[in-house]
Amino acid sequence: MRLTIVCLIAFYAFGANAQNAIDIVNTNLTKPEISHLYIGVDNPIIITGKPGVKYGLISSSGTSIQKTNIANEFRLLAVSRAVYDTLKVTLAGKVVYKEVFKIKRIPDFKLSVGNIQTATASKTEVLLQPFLMVSLPDCYLALSPKVTSFDFYYKNNDGTQTTIECKGAYFNDEIIDKIKQLKANTKVYFDNVKIIGPESPTRVLNYISLTIR
Repeated sequence: MRLTIVCLIAFYAFGANAQNAIDIVNTNLTKPEISHLYIGVDNPIIITGKPGVKYGLISSSGTSIQKTNIANEFRLLAVSRAVYDTLKVTLAGKVVYKEVFKIKRIPDFKLSVGNIQTATASKTEVLLQPFLMVSLPDCYLALSPKVTSFDFYYKNNDGTQTTIECKGAYFNDEIIDKIKQLKANTKVYFDNVKIIGPESPTRVLNYISLTIR
């Protein structure tokens, strides 16, 4: 009986501590357990802890912190270009928790035709996924860059160039018809690819090419 009571006391004590444990979460990441901050985008931060308690947040690297209208929610606006940032949680002016975050740069965007990762592809492979896809490799940001327009072109046997403009990420009917008519081993290009990235302004990506078998 005594052992049971001790176990119950220990359970409730540790359970309460676990429930009220303080944590710092970057809610803009695909994996919230990763302690990363990204330069060039807002980093929304939520502090979890004891219900009803209002915490403060301090950056050791000088990152700009803005308090939102939601309790214990902050927005890191200008992430320092340092390697690490120690975020400190305060309560009544005292530091009650701290965690080291790694500061990362947004990697270069990777452009591909659908999920095709090779330099050559058959007409069937291309027409089964007739769209351009932009990804951020090795990045935990929960953001999906959007292709707004691009130019499709290839060179003819007489040295001239056929160019077709396309709106959006999906190939228009004219591009699909041209791909169906292409001779084997024709190299096609996707150039002047405009996307809306994580920072919102439109940017233009370098071209990619694909040889149609």
